[in-house]
Amino acid sequence: VIFRRSGGLRKLAHKLGLSMGGRHVERNWSDPEVLKAEVQNFAFVNGTAGVMFSGLELLAHGRADLHAAIVRNGGLRISGLQCGMQLRYSQNVTRRDWANFAVLESALTAYIRANGTAGMMPLAREFRAAGRGDIVHAMHVHHFGMISVAAKL
Repeated sequence: VIFRRSGGLRKLAHKLGLSMGGRHVERNWSDPEVLKAEVQNFAFVNGTAGVMFSGLELLAHGRADLHAAIVRNGGLRISGLQCGMQLRYSQNVTRRDWANFAVLESALTAYIRANGTAGMMPLAREFRAAGRGDIVHAMHVHHFGMISVAAKL
C-alpha cells in the first residue's frame, strides 16, 4: 500500500534518499555491454556458465527485467549469440516452413538415414525421444498426420 501511494518502490526510495540495491538496481538495458554482463552473470550464478538459458528459467528465478531486455534486443537466440553464449539445440534451430512438403520430406529422410530403418516410418515416440517432436508436429498440423505423410513418401 505504501508503495502504491508513493508511486512505486523506486520513487519511494528516491524520496527517502535511499539507493536501490540487488535486482532493483536501475540498468541501462540498451547498452550491449550491460546486457552481456547480466546474461553471463545469470548463467554463471545458475550453474550454466557459457550456455544460454531459456526464458522460463529467467522468469522462474525472478528475472523478468532481464527477460524483457533480451526480448527487446531480439530474443534469446540473437542475444545469446551477441553475448558469446553457446546456444541450446532448440535455440539454434532456424524456423522452417513446415507447410512445404519438400522441407518436411528433407527432414524426414535425414532423420531416417541417421536413426531409422530405410523404408519404415519411425514412431512418434521415437521422433520425440530423439528431440525431434517438431517433425511429428509438422506432420500432424500441416500434412494430415503420419499415415498421410508415409503414403506420400
